[in-house]
Amino acid sequence: MGASFITPGEIIENSSNLTPGKGTIEHEGNIIAMVQGNVIIDSKSNTVSVTNDDDVPTPKVGDYLIGVVDKLGEKAATIRIIQIEGDERSILPQHQYADIYVAGIVDRFLPAPVDAMRRRDLVRVKVTETNPVLKVNTRDDENCGVLSALCPQCGNDLYAKPEGDNNVHCSQCDYKGYRVLSNGFGHGYDLDKNGAASYNRLKQRWSKEFDEIFKSGIPARSVLLSADHRFDGRKIIRPNFEGTGGNNQRNERPKGTKLFVGGLARSIDTERLKELFSQHGDVIDAIVMTDKETGNSRGFGFVTYSGKASADVAIKELHKFELNGRKITVNNADDKSSSKKDRKPSGKKIFVGGLDWNVNEKQLKELFSKHCKVIDVSIPLNRDTGKSRGFGFVTASEDSAEKAIKALDGFELNGRKIGVRESDDKSKKKNNKNQRSSRELQARREEGIED
Repeated sequence: MGASFITPGEIIENSSNLTPGKGTIEHEGNIIAMVQGNVIIDSKSNTVSVTNDDDVPTPKVGDYLIGVVDKLGEKAATIRIIQIEGDERSILPQHQYADIYVAGIVDRFLPAPVDAMRRRDLVRVKVTETNPVLKVNTRDDENCGVLSALCPQCGNDLYAKPEGDNNVHCSQCDYKGYRVLSNGFGHGYDLDKNGAASYNRLKQRWSKEFDEIFKSGIPARSVLLSADHRFDGRKIIRPNFEGTGGNNQRNERPKGTKLFVGGLARSIDTERLKELFSQHGDVIDAIVMTDKETGNSRGFGFVTYSGKASADVAIKELHKFELNGRKITVNNADDKSSSKKDRKPSGKKIFVGGLDWNVNEKQLKELFSKHCKVIDVSIPLNRDTGKSRGFGFVTASEDSAEKAIKALDGFELNGRKIGVRESDDKSKKKNNKNQRSSRELQARREEGIED
């Protein structure tokens, strides 16, 4: 095939024997022209290209682009690129859209892109990556951000004015909101060194007003996108969503008895939680709460039983239950009269150091029960291994604690002599540490006397 002139979209050749080169792509077995120009086939490499006298503008890392916000998701927004700044020529189709992630929008906490930009906002962005897809950001550059925005209620142009966290207002209606503003906001391509970017309030906490908006959840705020441009002046009413969206969303809470489950290891997911609690009754709902940004467990969750009897059994059987090396707490999530944290048992707390790794709470309780009235026993576990940390605590009645300390201090348990003394409170412990040398403290830690 000789050199011939071709226009974008035309099929050049079947791709069975040729490789797409500059200005071409492969689609459904055909090589298609992406630009207009002359077709050139390199017989040595079997590569087909389309060349012309004009270089096709290609975005590079560090370039500034002008675009329009096209889509808003939970973690990223899509920008439709109009042009590379300063170059009015058309860009290739693969460069017509760019992604901007929420962490790259502004230097302050931001739950979602919708909280700093809206569809149809004209923006100036900076290229951070070109492969495999075009990525941009507006963070850390005051010349990047929204250049022009329309009121989502009435469609009128917004103007910049700082008022708490609100930095854009509408002169036609009572709308006010927040945008990540460029120094060029309201001035087109002209950038003002002391422009509207100073209204972004970088690295500052959000006001109570904005915290309430964020609490409504990403799904609630995202509903605004479907009716983002109104001309009748009506206020947009935010729907009341239960939950916070994403994996934690609950549109309607199931009826039943709801339990709070705390102290969960990161490896425990919703399926494992439901499996454990299903052994004690009819579980109609279960969830492990996760972090919106990372997806990691937050260390707690909720389980709902169809009846109160099953819930009571689960609390009795699973409270303080050891799960993946950690003791979980289980209590009624709706019982406002009781704290979710364990109440400190009354009595005198005794520290027991130098424990063999295989000694469990049952053995420790049996030993101390011979010398005192035991109220509570606990052996802290290593979070990573699930094994004993070599010490524990016994809470005994006030009148019998001293007797147990005298009888068991130096007692040999599983081949090791244990150290038994009254547990210091935090203030005493701190003062004692200040009176000991670092070498002495290290030795006490190795013996299990200090934690």
